Amino acid sequence: MEAVNKVIIRETAPRDGWQNLEFIETDMKFQIIEKIVDMGAPEIEVTSFVNPKAVPQTRDASELARRVIGMVSEKDKHVKLTALVPNKKGAENAYASGIKTVDFVMSASEEHNKRNVRRTIDESFAALEDIIDNSPEDFEVRLAFACVFGSPFGDKIDIDNVIKIIEKSLHMGVKIIGLADSAGLSTPDHTSAVLRRIKEYVDIDKLSAHIHDTRGLGIANTYAAYQEGIYKFDAALGGLGGCPFIPGAAGNISSEDVITMFERMGVKTGIDMGEMKEASLFLSENIKGKYNSKILDINKINS
Repeated sequence: MEAVNKVIIRETAPRDGWQNLEFIETDMKFQIIEKIVDMGAPEIEVTSFVNPKAVPQTRDASELARRVIGMVSEKDKHVKLTALVPNKKGAENAYASGIKTVDFVMSASEEHNKRNVRRTIDESFAALEDIIDNSPEDFEVRLAFACVFGSPFGDKIDIDNVIKIIEKSLHMGVKIIGLADSAGLSTPDHTSAVLRRIKEYVDIDKLSAHIHDTRGLGIANTYAAYQEGIYKFDAALGGLGGCPFIPGAAGNISSEDVITMFERMGVKTGIDMGEMKEASLFLSENIKGKYNSKILDINKINS
C-alpha cells in the first residue's frame, strides 16, 4: 500500500498520559490543554468519564470538558475533543458535558477486560450496543480496542475473534476502531502481520493505532503501522501514560518524537513545531511524571 503524506495525531496526554499521576489541579490541566490546542492538535482526548474511585485523576471530567469546549470555541479552533468511557453512564455524562465523541474501551484480552472494566468481553459488547442504540444522532462512538497486539496476562489473542468484533462494531455504528498495543508487546513484524489480516476485512479509514512504548519499540511499531496504511495515531506529550491495570505498563509513544519523525519524513501533521516545544517544556516543568521523549530531552538541553 502506498503511504499517505498526511497523518492525524490525537493528543492523549490529558487522559491516558495523566491517569496514573497524582491529581493535577483543573487550572493546570486547562493551561496545558490550551497549549496543546495552540500547537495545532487536530484531536485531543480531554479526559475520561469513569468512576473517580477507580481513576481519581479524572474526577473533574465534567468541569474540565466544559472549560476546554468554551476555550476552543473562543479561539475558533477546529479541533475534535474526545473522551474515554467504560459504560452507558460515562457516555451520558460525557454528552451532558458537551463532548460529542467518545471512545468506549473494551479489550481483546478476556483477562485484561475483566481487570480493566470488570466485565467479560461479551458483557462489554452488550454495553457498547446499548450505548449506540440509545445515543443522540450527533453522538459519535468509537471503540478503544485494547490488547489487540498481545495480552500482558498470557492469554492468546485470537485474531479471527478480533476481526469479528471489529466487523460487528462497525455494523452497529461504531465510527473508528482504535487498535491498541496496550502493553507494548508488539514488534514491527507482528504489528504489520496483524494489520494485514485486519485490512482484509476492514477499510483502513476505519482504523487508528494506539501504541505504547513499554519495550522501546513504540516508534518502530508506529512506522510499521504507517507502512500498512494507518494514518490516524494516538500519542502523548512526554511519552506519559500507561494502563493502571497492566503491571509495569509504560507510557504512550511520545508526541514530540512521533510528530518529529513524520515531519522529517515529509509527512504533514498540521502541528506547529515551535508551539509543540513550548507545550512540551511547560508540561515537564509543571507536572511530575516518568517522561519518555527523546525530543523533549533535546529541547531541555537546548533551552
